[in-house]
Amino acid sequence: AMDEHKRALAIREELYAADPSDIQSRRDLAISYFEIGESFSHLEDFTGALESRLKMLPIFESLMAADPSNENHRRNVALSYKKLGGNLARIERFDEALVYYQKALEMDEAALSADPANARKRMDLSYSVSDYGFVLAHAGKPDKALESYRRALQMREELVAADPKDERARSSLATTYERLGWVLSTMGNLTLSIDHWRKGIAIREAMIAANPGNVPNRADLGGSYAGVANAFALVAGAPGTPARERAEDLREAGSWYQRSLDFLADLAREKGEKAVSASFVKETKASLARCEEDLKKK
Repeated sequence: AMDEHKRALAIREELYAADPSDIQSRRDLAISYFEIGESFSHLEDFTGALESRLKMLPIFESLMAADPSNENHRRNVALSYKKLGGNLARIERFDEALVYYQKALEMDEAALSADPANARKRMDLSYSVSDYGFVLAHAGKPDKALESYRRALQMREELVAADPKDERARSSLATTYERLGWVLSTMGNLTLSIDHWRKGIAIREAMIAANPGNVPNRADLGGSYAGVANAFALVAGAPGTPARERAEDLREAGSWYQRSLDFLADLAREKGEKAVSASFVKETKASLARCEEDLKKK
């Protein structure tokens, strides 16, 4: 896919050079940078992804500046801000990431305010709100992250209630429950954390039961099982956790890590190795090994 995107980029750069004022050529060039950025992200090359997205953004911004009322241009700029924010978060440049997400939030808020009944615009805003919370959580601001996640949760519950068959909305709702679960575990609230994780998992399991052939949904569920494990492991490792509770939490964590690995192994056997993330499996195996080693310690 990367080679195809690079070939397309070379063609579009030539077309743009021949007529820099042509709107379609500029848009196509920005899309090529977008696609290459996505490919780099899938390869977990976040430096390469950042480089492509920084080239993409000014093109989309120039298109919006030339035609401010064009909703597609405005949406592309907001999406570019989110992609850059997410990219910067992955390389732990959280302050910069928050700046881009704040810009995306402002644009998505304005878009929904102008058209409150538009479900797509509500979903766009929910992504900005949720991802903003994600960066806040990783930047060490869990209280503010909770506020964002709870706002995203309300929006996504409304979207699912309006269209229960919307798989994107349901998957996004599951993600919000899980993100709430994660940040609650960092704050030491294991009971509430696991409650949220289980709600997210229930949604994913129901989606898979209705559509077993959806490979990304199945991969997400395998990740969710590991997420529960992470919550137990995090609380087990917290200072002051009594030895008996620590051991129980570590056993629970190990059980969920193994469940994740078994589930993803079955998926890989059925759909091929590319159906699962090799790096995620490696990381989960390492987490399981740490749990087992910690359980041996007195």
